Amino acid sequence: MEIPVEELQKLVIQFASKNKEIYDFVNIHYVESEDAEDELFEETIAKINRIMPYELSKYQKKIARQIIEIGLQREYQNGIEKAEAVIEKWKSGKLDNRDAYLSIYKKLTSHDKHLARRYDNMSGSKYLMIISEQVADGIVSFDELGELDDQARQVIQNWLDVIES
Repeated sequence: MEIPVEELQKLVIQFASKNKEIYDFVNIHYVESEDAEDELFEETIAKINRIMPYELSKYQKKIARQIIEIGLQREYQNGIEKAEAVIEKWKSGKLDNRDAYLSIYKKLTSHDKHLARRYDNMSGSKYLMIISEQVADGIVSFDELGELDDQARQVIQNWLDVIES
């Protein structure tokens, strides 16, 4: 199967726009191995085909949203704990007021950017990718996905394989 370079680039950019790991994987392999261009195209297309969006039923979308919300609540907690650690250093006198304030601000801003990248513009077609990212980051465990159907869990596993490769 021959795919023009421009088409592959469009596919990869579109597909990887919300997933830095996939984008980096393709970019690194492409830059490091220009001689293996055809092999990379085939490998990339195979990866994309394995994890193409799977259309969730209305019921499965509801379950996916619940899983995502559990993960989001844990991410909020992580952000609060980061700020709390700075406050504890401040209370113990290890940080002055200015440094503590700036540290809290930087940590929360950074964490907020992470949350925005992952959860802003969330739609049903992105639910499984978001859950995959949550699992990859240890926010949600694969065991917590039991209510999703087998095909949805397989799509998530395929995403995890790509993220971890």
